[in-house]
Amino acid sequence: MGRQVAPPSPWQREAPRRAPSPALEGRLVVDVAVVGAGLAGSSAALHLAREHPGARIALLEARTVGDGATGRSTGVIGPGVGSGILGLRSRWGDARATAMFSATMDAVDLTLKLVQNESIECHLEHTSQVVAARTQLHARKLRRQAAAFTDLGFDVPYLGADELADIVGADCYLAGIRYSQVATVDPYLLCVGVAERAVAAGVQLFEHTPVHRVANGPGTVLQSPAGRVHARHVVLANDGSPTGARPVDRSVVPIDTHVVRTAPLPPALLESLGWRAGPRSSTAAPSSTTTASPTTTASSSGVVRSPTAVAGAIGMHPRSGFIGDWNANWSRSSRRWRGCRSPTAGTGQRVRPLTGCRWLAR
Repeated sequence: MGRQVAPPSPWQREAPRRAPSPALEGRLVVDVAVVGAGLAGSSAALHLAREHPGARIALLEARTVGDGATGRSTGVIGPGVGSGILGLRSRWGDARATAMFSATMDAVDLTLKLVQNESIECHLEHTSQVVAARTQLHARKLRRQAAAFTDLGFDVPYLGADELADIVGADCYLAGIRYSQVATVDPYLLCVGVAERAVAAGVQLFEHTPVHRVANGPGTVLQSPAGRVHARHVVLANDGSPTGARPVDRSVVPIDTHVVRTAPLPPALLESLGWRAGPRSSTAAPSSTTTASPTTTASSSGVVRSPTAVAGAIGMHPRSGFIGDWNANWSRSSRRWRGCRSPTAGTGQRVRPLTGCRWLAR
């Protein structure tokens, strides 16, 4: 049974209607075929077109531009890799840890410059992100993280309880660290804007063109329902979507993140919650001290996220209310979804997946 198509996200529903691009029909020969018109694929196509004028580039999208992970994300742009700076140093050493974290900072810079240089209207706002501790255990970990950032030459300062209370408007945290290179955007408008610039630069965009098969022939052949593309080079930017278009399917473990977004909150309610004009995004450690199976707690002052790959989060976006997300991961050993973790108003308990999670089952 195939994967069900999710309904449009709030970002998509609120965006101006755009004329769809045609589906591919017949045979097409290109220099580069990019599969997936999310932010990664659209950006790749745009940069290829700018750096190689005259190259024949096709951008193939199974549904519509930004209809995958990009158009359903929280719209928060910030640096960071996997297990965090301590894990990077432990596993890869200082030189590689520095290079990896620097690459994420460069990616943030590249995204912001892309928005500004291309005049993409996506409600960009520069802000910061605070990671806050509610336990002594996590406070000590944050101090070690801050020290590691300092050792590696990054400006991610440690915040004491008083300084943190002034920033986030709540006195329930013991300590924190602050990332200053963060921004919020409307992710769907950003993706559509990048795709439109790519088309203007000469990229051929085909929507409703799922790629079912990638085969080697004279070059590479991509098969869609009504046509085929012969390409010298192929960029696969279709994230974790199950498809025969990714030759490494057996090496990919999908992790799906689910997002809930409220309507914009009135100023009086924000004030009653203790929300101040400050960082748009803050994260908090779980109240549990168990590191093997941490839980997720909620806070009135910002994002709440468990520091694991399977995490929950809620936060404030300037053009909406609180945004919450949680992840479900596929257990290769048990062949089933382990379920979702959800922020549950400080209880830290595991909850049943929402109805929207059911379509994830394989």
